[in-house]
Amino acid sequence: MRCRQIKPLISQWVDRTLPSSRAAGVAQHLAECSECATFHREMEGVVRLLRADPARQAPADFTAKVLRRVAAEEIPASPRWRERLGITPRRVVFGSLAAVLAFTALICLRPRPPIGPEAQSFVEECMADYELYASVRPAGETTSFLTGGHISKFGE
Repeated sequence: MRCRQIKPLISQWVDRTLPSSRAAGVAQHLAECSECATFHREMEGVVRLLRADPARQAPADFTAKVLRRVAAEEIPASPRWRERLGITPRRVVFGSLAAVLAFTALICLRPRPPIGPEAQSFVEECMADYELYASVRPAGETTSFLTGGHISKFGE
């Protein structure tokens, strides 16, 4: 087993609540890993100290005293995270608007590659073919030029 798998189990090991199916793996790892063994000893020391200290009872009026002191003190409310960061609704709106405008400017103003002579001649050839076809096709027939497929008019 690995350290990150063992460390959560050490507390159960110390309290003797770890299932026996896992206890053997933990014991073996603690024997091999000095870091986890040190962590185990520290946990046992803390548990030993807590068990040695007799349980103490709070005075009967302890809760009432604490509540009176809390009510008497004015505890400032902690600002919300938006306020701490200075985020206001107005800043959100203007920030969003600025982001949209910047994105639009990037899209609209991006440099476009010039059309080369091959592309220009291809476009001109396609336009000539389309004009030729448009002049000889039967009246009322609509055709998709790029695919060459027949497209009926809507409703036919």
